[in-house]
This record gives sequence, structure tokens and C-alpha cells, in this order.
Amino acid sequence: MRRWLTVALTCLLPLVLLGCGGGSSGGSSGSTGNGTVSATGKFTLTYTGGGIPGVKHAWVTVTKVVLNEDIDKTWVQGDTSWKVVTLNMPVTIDLAAANGDIVGSSSSGVGASVPIGTYRQIRLILAGHDEPLTASAAASAASGVVDSGRPLTYNAQVEYDNGAIVPIELPSLLTGFRLDRGVQITSSTTTEATLGALAAHIGLDRNLVRFDAGYQHAGSPVDAMTLRMRSYSTRGGADAGIILGQVDPNYLCSSVVVTNCASEVTVSLYGRSKALSAGGAVLFDDELFPRMINHYTVRVEPTVRAGAVVPESGLFVIGPLLPDGSVGNTYDLVIRGKGMRTIVIQDVPLKSLSVDDLITAADGVSFLGTYIGRTWDAGGGTYRSFIRPVLIGSDVESEVSLSAAQSPKNSRVILGMRLNSRSAEGAPLPYELMAGNTDPFTGLLRKSLPLPRGNPLVVSYPAIVSDNLSGVGNAPISSSLFQSEPTVGGDETYVRMALGRYYDEGVVDTSSPVLGTDSGAVFAPLAPLAYKTGVVETSVTVKAKGLPDPTTLESAYLVVSDVGGIVHTEDVKSRIDGGSLTVSNVNLPAGVVSNGYATGVYSFAIRTRALSSTTQAGTTWYRGNTQLNLRAAPTTATATIP
Repeated sequence: MRRWLTVALTCLLPLVLLGCGGGSSGGSSGSTGNGTVSATGKFTLTYTGGGIPGVKHAWVTVTKVVLNEDIDKTWVQGDTSWKVVTLNMPVTIDLAAANGDIVGSSSSGVGASVPIGTYRQIRLILAGHDEPLTASAAASAASGVVDSGRPLTYNAQVEYDNGAIVPIELPSLLTGFRLDRGVQITSSTTTEATLGALAAHIGLDRNLVRFDAGYQHAGSPVDAMTLRMRSYSTRGGADAGIILGQVDPNYLCSSVVVTNCASEVTVSLYGRSKALSAGGAVLFDDELFPRMINHYTVRVEPTVRAGAVVPESGLFVIGPLLPDGSVGNTYDLVIRGKGMRTIVIQDVPLKSLSVDDLITAADGVSFLGTYIGRTWDAGGGTYRSFIRPVLIGSDVESEVSLSAAQSPKNSRVILGMRLNSRSAEGAPLPYELMAGNTDPFTGLLRKSLPLPRGNPLVVSYPAIVSDNLSGVGNAPISSSLFQSEPTVGGDETYVRMALGRYYDEGVVDTSSPVLGTDSGAVFAPLAPLAYKTGVVETSVTVKAKGLPDPTTLESAYLVVSDVGGIVHTEDVKSRIDGGSLTVSNVNLPAGVVSNGYATGVYSFAIRTRALSSTTQAGTTWYRGNTQLNLRAAPTTATATIP
């Protein structure tokens, strides 16, 4: 019998009750400031990360969490309308990890005291990669921050699978990372009751942005990183649950299994956009085109040892999730990797907390949630079925890339997969299958998009749980349940999609598909993305001083960002004169956009690279110390650096 349940699952009961938890570094209890209040509630903020192929770790350091009742309010230090949760020490979290605490402790139920109220806006204030290393970032492996006893090099950094470490360069330290939903804090006579709980799901596939670093690692060029700043958050509550399963580890490439196997396997959680309830109410709507949205992605780790399969092999855990973020309380899962057919599992229910959902395995470990497979009892033990990949005999996938720059330069380019089995309003919904954030300095993809070979294998969750399995060991889900489904438009056909800034409309083009058989091909960018209705532009003049002599520089870029990340870049090296710079006619979106995310408030910085430098030390950021508010849509404005 394979006793596969990992020790990490022993804490899933408190995680589901409170939102998520475990495994972060640094202090996590806190107190609030900004005024005298008559009543407070307890607040916890936890996170789940999601890995992507090639990235081993992605750390950021949170110095404080701020909350406001106004969804459009600008964060400004000292504004007493913001409730500030100041941590005992900064918390460094790994966005590639399964889960962790940011505020409070989900495992103990102890939260930070926050004045009662409905907070429609929450932001994480992050430490800059180039600021002095915080105590949590410098902590040893004993605190769970890093591997092999090594402290971090930067407060925010990525470690690639090959060992290369690059900073996550944050253009602005003034705006913070805004979560996509708020939280309600209520009062209680119980001092330790956590009454406002939130889990932020921060997937790397949505947030990490590669760009040309301009320097090297071990003599080879590397990509630097910044953040696009997107999250998918769920409230805490007793109706939360998790979705979990196990990919057959005997089919995953590892140090033991090296041939005829699947590698870089990931599992993605999908929900529908533009979804309406029976009464016509919108359940989930990002105001863009209808599609299956990839909320976040987790890696499947093929942990094995010679002669045996260890409990963690092939395991994936997604959640905690709440039913108010899905349609019909169900999600779709997409499992894909090199050397295997893509698997789509549709209509996976999210089970809320109940006695029936508490399952105890033979080793005594209990868990809550929806298991992708069947369970059965035999010989005094509880067994569960594997998801067995269908191998295609090679780990080589097609790779395609952009033929020219996407506009705006900081976009998310997606190749979508349409299936007739997933439709809405009479049309097949495209899954956001393969995606990459473009280099905000060039508009191009720094890494080609891999395309899975073969049509996907599709199965419904109800069909899986009705499968008749029995025996004394784990067995695969019956292969006959997985039906090969051609993509709409022909076999291995992918449609082009693009998402821009919070200000931009998204776009999907079904007329010029990309074929999975076109290895090494390039595809054209979509038409320049248009502004959402009501967005106007303001012409901004940017002035800077204290800059180096341009003859000592390889490059100098103006970088404009808002709460969603970089929104504009411009090469300004030739305009630096005597340490000063003036850039006119920087046209930026202005006004207040209805979704409340695009606040029309900007930060300005200059990123320079020293001439002939091949290390990260040649990079310097010159940041402005104030934000420019264009919500009132003035016709002209001026920003200064510093």
C-alpha cells in the first residue's frame, strides 16, 4: 500500500476553516494604527502560490498590509482612512510554495486586530529588491525561507531551476500589490476568533514578467523579472474546500524514471467569465470577453526515491476555494506537461466543510475536500486512484513566439483552446491555455510558448467518481473515461488572445489560429488593444535630476507604473543632459475606470544599466517619491524624479 498523503495535509482542516496557512517566514501577528476605534475583529491573510516550469522559487517581502473601505482610494503613507497592519517583522513569502501566512496564523486562529468594517481594498506593501535586506529575507533555512541554509540575495527574487538568481525588480514601492477582493471584519466577544479571513492565490503564471536583464549568470544571458500584479482571492469560511489529486508518479520524469515519461507537469484551475446565474445576476465578470480564466497554476513534483514511491509523489493541492468564485460551485482543471496529452477535467465540485468530507487514510492522516478520483477500502486501508498520463513518446513540444511587438508593450499574450464541451451563450469558450507576459520594454515574448501535442483528453468529474475501482493498491482512473476531443477549428488548433493593462479591453481572434504542429513558428500580435469605455488620456511631462552621464550608460528607460504594474516604458538615454531629463507628451490613461482597479494614479522611475556591465550590480533604479493622481483627468500634468 502506498501511504501517499503528505504531512502538509494534516493542517488542511484549519486551513479550510480560516482560509489557508502554514509555512511562511518571519513574524505574522500584528496590530493596527490610524485612530481610536470602539470595536475590533480579528483578521487573517494567507496565500497560496503556484509554480511554473523553470522557476524553483519566487520570493517577495511584505512589510505591511493596508486596508480601506473605499475601493478607489489611493494608498498614501499617513492617510488615516487606511487601516495599517504592521507586522512584528517583515514576512518573506515564496510565491512558488503551496501556502503560507501573511497576517495572523491560520493554524491557531489568531488574527491581527482590525477595526470592524467592510474593507473593499487590500494592498500588500512590498520591500524593494534594492533596499537593505530585511530580517525575514536574511533568515536561515530553519525559518522556512530558503534552501540549504542560504539567505536571500534580495528582498524580492526569483531562483530558476538551474540555480540562477535574479531580483524581482519593483519599479514602484509606493503602490503595493493590490488584492482583487476585500474582506468584512465583524466584532466578537471571543478574543481569538478570526472573523475576517482572506486567502490570496498568487499564481506565477499570471504575475511574473520576464524582460531582458542586460546582464549574465555564469557567462550566459538571463531574464530579469518584474510583477504584473494580479491575484485571485477568496474569503475564508466554513464553506471553503480544496481540490486535490495525484498524478501517477511512475509516469513522471525524475531521477528514477528518466525515459518514456512526462516532465514539467502542471495543474491549472479554471473558472468561467461572463457567467450569469439563473436570475440573471453576474457571478463572475472581469468585463472582458467570455472565456475560461486560468486562476492559478501549481506544479506537480515528481518526488520519488529508488525502490519506492514516497507519499508526495505526483500530489497536487489547489485551494482553499470558496463557492462564491465559481459558476455552479464547480471548476475545470487542466493537467498538462511535456511528453503527455493534455487532460481536461470538467465540472469539479467544491465541497464545503462537512463530516462526510473528512476522510481518514490508513496512516491516520485526515483531509477535507474534493479528490479527483475514487476511494475504496481494502485490507483495512483506504486507497485512492491515480490520474495516469497518456504519454506521446517524446518531451518535445511545438514552440511558437510573437513575430512583432504587442501593443501595449506590457500585455499578456495567450494561446487559447476551444472545446465544444465547454460553451456558453451558444459559443465555445476558449481556455487560457498557454500564456506569457510580454517584455514591457520591447513588447515581445522573452520565452517561446510551448504548445501541447495532440488533442486534449476530456472527462467529467461525475464520470470519474462513478468509476468502479477496487483492489489492494492504488489504481489509475479508467482510461476509457478520457475522450479525445478535437479543438474547434481542427486538430491542435489554438486561438490568439491578449489582455492588457487594467485600462484596456481584451481581445480574442478566431480567424488566424496557431497550429500545434507549427514548431518554431511565429504568430502575429493582435491589433493594438483599445481602452475601455470612458478612459481618456492626459499628457504628462516627466522631469528627472541626479542621473548619471549618459556616456557611462548602456541604457536608460523611463518606467511608469500603477497598482497593476508597469503601464509605460520609454528609451530616454539620448535625452539625459547634465544629469537632468525632461520627457514631454507621455500620454497616460486618466479618469476613474468603473472596475475600480485602474485608479489612474502613477509612479515614475528611471532604470539605468552601466556601460559594459555583465552583472546585476550595473542596474540602478531612480524612483520618484510621490505619485501622480490623474483621476480628475486633467489635460496636462507634471511628474518629477526624485
